[in-house]
Amino acid sequence: MCVGRGRDCGAADPCRGALDLGYTVLEADNSQSGLRILETRARIDLLLTDVGLPGGMNGRQLADAAREQRPGLKVLFLTGYAESAAVGNGAWSRAWKS
Repeated sequence: MCVGRGRDCGAADPCRGALDLGYTVLEADNSQSGLRILETRARIDLLLTDVGLPGGMNGRQLADAAREQRPGLKVLFLTGYAESAAVGNGAWSRAWKS
């Protein structure tokens, strides 16, 4: 499942890349539509989410909600921002060691 904003990155678009490899991709434009997809019975093996999302929550919050519903779900965070903007005070790295 891909959730993000501005995903139209041409050849670098991870959702398009997954489609090209034969994966089924469920796309959401914001956190709320992502949550609705997570509430379905759809098979989701990996959540790709932008760190900054429209729709009321950020990518980390969406991932936390996803893992409550689907324990063990693999999450890949994407961002166009520098590491310091994504990690901040280190709270991300401490909470996501596994």
